[in-house]
Amino acid sequence: MSDYDIYTMRDTFRQNLHQDQFIQKGYVLFSQFLPPSVVEALRQQYFQLDHDLGEGFHATMHSHDISYRKKVHQSMVDHIQPYADRVLKDYRPLVANYTVKEVGEDSFFDFHLDWNMVDERKSRSVTIWVALDNTDAINGNLWILEQSHRLPTTYRCGPGLRLMAQDNELFNSKKLRKRALPMKAGDAIIYDHKLFHGSPPNLSDSVRIGLNYAMAPREIPAMHYLWSGSPGDLKSSPAMPIEAREVEDDFFLSCIINDAGAAKKYSLSVDVIQETLTAYNQHQVNQHILNIDQD
Repeated sequence: MSDYDIYTMRDTFRQNLHQDQFIQKGYVLFSQFLPPSVVEALRQQYFQLDHDLGEGFHATMHSHDISYRKKVHQSMVDHIQPYADRVLKDYRPLVANYTVKEVGEDSFFDFHLDWNMVDERKSRSVTIWVALDNTDAINGNLWILEQSHRLPTTYRCGPGLRLMAQDNELFNSKKLRKRALPMKAGDAIIYDHKLFHGSPPNLSDSVRIGLNYAMAPREIPAMHYLWSGSPGDLKSSPAMPIEAREVEDDFFLSCIINDAGAAKKYSLSVDVIQETLTAYNQHQVNQHILNIDQD
């Protein structure tokens, strides 16, 4: 796989301007992506639905209540898909989440990559992240690492979220610039799942609510990469392979983040990544960040 082959893939966006921005930056910003009425309906729904989530940062996918997750997903599809269809070129929803920061230091979410959701040699999966509250540096706006979508191939594996790549090749001594993205309620960022992102803690006096709407091209199968090693293992090998599993879309609504069972239950086919790959920890990621926020 080439380090950056999105130029040869089918377009993600309907408009050339957005597609060019996506290729160059790994994301596109939209002002007032959702109208106030939809923002308010989705925000109120968060408080109306009972769930088993509480402190720090949490997302709907963290819940063990599958019926709750499916209710959230279907409601967001009903509200958001018409707006997604206006800008994206034949993309389908895989999973929709509230992404919530309760008040306190433990709502910090360090830089990370989302799971691979497709074979990234063939296409790109994306997330539409929408602010349901005004967001800033105090209550936990998004951060991104500029140009990080251009880094070499990575496998972001379950259970949990494990980052695997070729030994010593992921950053290749590059420093990546951090950018803060404050937003108004209803604004959105659509980002490549290869783009590193995170957010500071919510140090305001009220909960901060956003949503995460993950999508893939309609014609491309969903994928999940499954790591068979233990937390202390640093490399993959034939004895501890990374499995590339084509999965039913329902996998993302039914998986428990730290349990490999759903990936196996919803698998349609299984392959094995033949390369030996190295796990990257948070410290290795963070030492490659230029800690400079940009307006």
